[in-house]
Amino acid sequence: MNSKSKIITCFIVFFILLAGFAKGFSDTLQFHYSKSIFSSGNYSQNYFNPDISWHNKYQANSDSVMAFWGSTTFLVWTTDAWHLLQMIEFMSWMIALLLALRLGYGSRPFIIGAAISLYLIFHLGFWLAYDWLLLIR
Repeated sequence: MNSKSKIITCFIVFFILLAGFAKGFSDTLQFHYSKSIFSSGNYSQNYFNPDISWHNKYQANSDSVMAFWGSTTFLVWTTDAWHLLQMIEFMSWMIALLLALRLGYGSRPFIIGAAISLYLIFHLGFWLAYDWLLLIR
């Protein structure tokens, strides 16, 4: 493996770790918001609290009129933390996949060890966000 391939492989690992972190972060907001660091402190409840933040997609006093063009579709990631994190997770997976294809992994036989390693890297990122960094101790 040449140095360019090693660098690209490092980026693949980084983006899969980032995808796991984003997933853990979004699950923390969705399922354990009250125990997270975002439920107290100087964090915007309108942006981080999933019970409130989903309203940002819509105009005030409406659950059906878009707040701005695209706020309920392709620009929904700009409305609250949960949707932003979902976009980061998805884009991280896409970038990692494109980098892997660039290295030619799509034409090589499936390597079970690599798949398990990347799965563990994803879950390391998830664990860091979900169980360790974002919950109040």
